[in-house]
Amino acid sequence: MCLTNMGCKKYRIMMSQHVDNELGPAQAAELFRHIDTCGSCAKELVYYKNIGRLLDLKEQKLIDEFFETRLYSTIEYREKYKIGYFLVRKFIPGLVILIFLVIGAINLTKNNKPDNLSNEMLVEEQQAIDSFDNEILEIYYN
Repeated sequence: MCLTNMGCKKYRIMMSQHVDNELGPAQAAELFRHIDTCGSCAKELVYYKNIGRLLDLKEQKLIDEFFETRLYSTIEYREKYKIGYFLVRKFIPGLVILIFLVIGAINLTKNNKPDNLSNEMLVEEQQAIDSFDNEILEIYYN
């Protein structure tokens, strides 16, 4: 039996550390030597261990419940937006590329067709070249 309650106070702190796996081997040995001689501390250690197990079980249960909720909400979300995922990831980028290709093809065909103004300029330029050639020939043969 422990003679003083003050000595047990130190070991009660160590019991809490032991339940939390925070005691080193030497301190754990010292705690168990005391528990072998003090019945009230032995009962209290059992009490601390039971509380620790209950807290661990409760924490594990909360984690499991959260996991299950998260899993079901993820599955539901994916099922709900499966078509949206396809549109965003596959269809829309392809559609954007197709639009750019069509715009590029339209611009390419527009640039290859001379407009009326260009035709008139080409005719005038050809007439100027022909008249210049005619003047040179007249000068050469005269």
